[in-house]
Amino acid sequence: GVAQLRDRVMGAVAVARDERVASLPGMTRSPPSFSAYQAFDLAFERYLAQQYRDALVGFREAFSRDTTFSAALLFGARAAWNTGEFAVADTLLQRARVRERELGDYFLSSLRFLESLMRGDGAGPRA
Repeated sequence: GVAQLRDRVMGAVAVARDERVASLPGMTRSPPSFSAYQAFDLAFERYLAQQYRDALVGFREAFSRDTTFSAALLFGARAAWNTGEFAVADTLLQRARVRERELGDYFLSSLRFLESLMRGDGAGPRA
């Protein structure tokens, strides 16, 4: 129990100190475990460098380390979309949809936007 608490507290501190991640709405409200943050951090670097295949692997790893970290599913879906792995993107979105109540407004909007892209209607969520 103490190790899990320490991992959660370290995750909260890491997210709060990482300007890239802390600026994402809702990330500090429900931060991941430190272990998941570490995987996410590397994946996010790769994502920003447009290394989407490597980013996808990292986002999936982040979620596997902390299955409450739904944002990792959405970033993974974006990375999969960017590599043309639409079946993978769809699977990740379905998993995120199950956790819809855990998502804040920003990530819920992201989910809806990505679902619209999957339907071939990228303009849908903005209407």
